[in-house]
Amino acid sequence: MRSRRLRVGSGAIIAFLLVAALCWTAGLVVFGRQAIDDARGATVDAEVIGITTKGPGRRVYEVRFVTPAGRVCESRVDSGLNPPPREIRVGGHAMVHYSASNPCSSSLLRETSSPSPWPIAIVVPLVAIVICLVVAWRLLRRTMGTRKA
Repeated sequence: MRSRRLRVGSGAIIAFLLVAALCWTAGLVVFGRQAIDDARGATVDAEVIGITTKGPGRRVYEVRFVTPAGRVCESRVDSGLNPPPREIRVGGHAMVHYSASNPCSSSLLRETSSPSPWPIAIVVPLVAIVICLVVAWRLLRRTMGTRKA
């Protein structure tokens, strides 16, 4: 019994790689903006004004802090699933990082004990875009070279 192989032309592969590069570029634009906004934010010392437990080992801290521009914010910070062991109590302090566009947003506020995701959000799509474009370029050159001969 012969095995049937699906033959895909180099034109289809090139088209797929160009579409993949376009999708990665769109993702880079979306996540890149967020990463830049996060990087332009600041880290401040926040006062813990409340603690809520959300399951075993997971806590949400209500914090109050003042931005360098003088804006007073009250927001919530989730400790995550595996927070590092530390003693945080009401009236104590925690270091938080906020984004430049909306410093008081709970969804953009994070503890500084967790690393910022922005280098990965920019580097991974850039590498994927470059790989897709280089492979598409090489396939296109090889295809054009075989047609001339």
